[in-house]
Amino acid sequence: MLPKFNVNRMVPEFIQTISTLNDSGDISNPVQTYYGWHIIKLFSKSGIKSFEEEKENLSKRIKKDSRAQKSTDVIISDIKKEYGYKVNEKGLNKVYGLIDSTIYQGKWAVPAADALNGPVFTLDKQPYNQKQFAEFIAANQNIAKEESMNEFVNRKFVEFSNKECKAYEDKHLEGKYPEFKAITKEYRDGILLFELTNDKIWTYATKDTTGLKNYYGQHQSEYMWDVRLDASIYTFNDTAYVKTARALVSEGKSDDEVLNTINNDSLKVLKIERKKFQEKDNGLIDSIKWKKGISENKIEKGKTVFVVVHDKVDPQPKTFDEARGLITAGYQEYLEKEWIKELKAKYPVVVNEEVLSSLVKN
Repeated sequence: MLPKFNVNRMVPEFIQTISTLNDSGDISNPVQTYYGWHIIKLFSKSGIKSFEEEKENLSKRIKKDSRAQKSTDVIISDIKKEYGYKVNEKGLNKVYGLIDSTIYQGKWAVPAADALNGPVFTLDKQPYNQKQFAEFIAANQNIAKEESMNEFVNRKFVEFSNKECKAYEDKHLEGKYPEFKAITKEYRDGILLFELTNDKIWTYATKDTTGLKNYYGQHQSEYMWDVRLDASIYTFNDTAYVKTARALVSEGKSDDEVLNTINNDSLKVLKIERKKFQEKDNGLIDSIKWKKGISENKIEKGKTVFVVVHDKVDPQPKTFDEARGLITAGYQEYLEKEWIKELKAKYPVVVNEEVLSSLVKN
């Protein structure tokens, strides 16, 4: 049984035979390919996927296709024409003479003694010198065994000049295209603002423990617990022990004492969870009366449970650790407001009320 495949993944003879099979279960006549003889049975065919489904795959294939390089070549050619690209043969020839057999081991280095200031090409009257090209070669010594040194330098020169042409164009895009310049500035400013805000507010607040504690001390009343229920939830894997557990609780035994009595090393039938619950923290807690004592038995997720209510807890401030996330958020908001005050004092904002009013439609 072959995995699903596309038509471009199989030899032509195979695909031609498959095209004659239409219905699930159809069997072909014997067909010969490079790999041998085959009898093919069709299980299913899927139609051509939609453009949206194939879009990502098509994009990847186009980028790998040789035709994509042709588009790049056209762009490079246009850049060279626009900026008067000109090769300096004399300067380039000197670089050919610098290359020796160490290039085949990837150990060639730019000769330190040679003066390599001569241009190998110019772009928009700007010279690119021999040293720049030589350093590019030294950093990219991917010569093939069958490739001559001159062929290698030719190939590297094309790569070097194309790279510099694209870099030069990229450097001048904002001057050529005002809309692109505006978008780039907006993007750059956004990143700068994000980094600055992160340094002065978000990350700073998380690390400033002293500032957080001072802020908590000044705003403690804003971080309060609602009314809570101090309760223990008893969950049983075996209902035979429910009555015994209820009796022990009624006798005043603690959760640990009940647990140690019911459970032993080979028997784990009871689980107890004690905490302070707020409304909507737990559906079981919400379903019982918030009154000291033992609730009736209930069934939760197929298991028998009951709740021991210890006490009803009045509203009280959360501890620093309990409210740290909220405190951090509040402190960040405080730092941001203070920062804006500082900025407004340094860079006064003047509102033209007349112009502003004219924007409001009656």
